[in-house]
Amino acid sequence: RSVAVWTMADGQNLPVAHANQATVGGRFRKGGFSLEGELFYKYTTGNLQQVVLLNQLGGPDDPRPEGAAFRIFQGEGQAYGLELMAQQEGERFSNWLSYTYSRSQQRYLQAFRNEWFPAQDDRPHQLQWNGLWQAGQWSFSGTYVFATGAPFLDASLQAFVEERERADPDLYRRIDDYHRVDLGLQYRLGWESVDAVIGLSLYNVLDLDNTWYRQQLFGLPAANRPDNRRVAVLGNELQLLGRTLSLSATLRW
Repeated sequence: RSVAVWTMADGQNLPVAHANQATVGGRFRKGGFSLEGELFYKYTTGNLQQVVLLNQLGGPDDPRPEGAAFRIFQGEGQAYGLELMAQQEGERFSNWLSYTYSRSQQRYLQAFRNEWFPAQDDRPHQLQWNGLWQAGQWSFSGTYVFATGAPFLDASLQAFVEERERADPDLYRRIDDYHRVDLGLQYRLGWESVDAVIGLSLYNVLDLDNTWYRQQLFGLPAANRPDNRRVAVLGNELQLLGRTLSLSATLRW
């Protein structure tokens, strides 16, 4: 479970965070077509993480971690990537396509052999398309979204039960990739004094099972283990909305 703690930095035990960031980009436009691109890099120091050093639990009568030692780790982070967006605007049909490749990583001397490992928001590939077609008072829209699955520590692996410092970054796995298709329909009423629009939308048309995050927790020691040290893994997932139909009405005057 994550807990946020707010306190003042003292420059020693709690360092002041610093960040250096560089961005370069450009844009090309001709008629109704435009193309934009951007490269970015960000490096941060003074990152803090509060962790328990050993992934062990006590016995059934007292499942609290055995000899748990909590420490505050100081480390660094980096984020880098590329963003591209193409847009085509017409009298009746317009569409936008965007793609992002990005990495968000962290490194701590006391964890994962001081190697880079993914941050919670590390999703290397993200793709989105939006289309809009207008015909008189009617407008139709469609959206497709793709994103690489978020990373999580796989506590079911035997190698997970060891000190954080010796753990391998390969213990990180990813949940399934995110896919979603949306459709929308709007009709603008021809009222003189009021701008009235009625809309109908269908979210997640394909009714795909998309997971927002996955959390794994240690349970009690597994009864079938002779060493009584490997623990059973409990977990839960947060699923996003399935297929959802909604009706809306907008009035402006």
